[in-house]
Amino acid sequence: MSRLLFLCCSFLFISSVVMGQNTRNLERTLQPKWKMQIYDKESPVKAKTLLYNDIPKTFDFRGTVMESISWKDKEGEKILILTTTGYFPYRDLSQKGFGQYSSGTKGEIYMYMFTNKDDDNGYVMTMKMYDVVPCGEGSPAPYIGYVPMGTVVTDLDNDGVTEVIVSYVTSCNDGEKGEYDLKVMLFNGEENLLAKGAFIPSEGKVDKPVVEKADKTKKVFSKSVEEGWKKIANSFK
Repeated sequence: MSRLLFLCCSFLFISSVVMGQNTRNLERTLQPKWKMQIYDKESPVKAKTLLYNDIPKTFDFRGTVMESISWKDKEGEKILILTTTGYFPYRDLSQKGFGQYSSGTKGEIYMYMFTNKDDDNGYVMTMKMYDVVPCGEGSPAPYIGYVPMGTVVTDLDNDGVTEVIVSYVTSCNDGEKGEYDLKVMLFNGEENLLAKGAFIPSEGKVDKPVVEKADKTKKVFSKSVEEGWKKIANSFK
């Protein structure tokens, strides 16, 4: 019995080390040569990084904080929080017949914006966005993570209301060679837009990004996310 317990513990330890190494290898692989600046030096926006203990205790958010930024514009004081939930198993009952299901592992990220308009209400949540990468049983493991230094706070149209750009990568390869999906999102409270596409770093292949936007989206917004996507994707070659 003791020998069996020892073997089980050894297997769990080795499995944890291998998965941890794969994840670290992927994170090293995805270090871009070109980095977006977290604070736009050409913008009047004065933003700063918040430590975890500086985040108001009344904030309700899910996941582990990966990045937290605060600044002020004409709408009030704002705090952006980017989180990840890690990876966990899931079952999908919708893809197969009665009594059957598909399973795998998935990872999630959340993006929150809290705004204080200098009234009696204090900070209120003004934006919540979510994304997930589900990987089936045949996939090595999921990966979803923010691009290092890929968060930008700026005012592209100089109207006093800031735009936030967040960049992240998803994959089901977990450190193995293959295809990755890159998403660059922009939001300013009234409208959101997204540039997305795939690239294969090991082969130097980069897709042309697709920009999802409203018909009346300002050109400076769509141009910024598309150019940002191209720069990040090409930096991984």
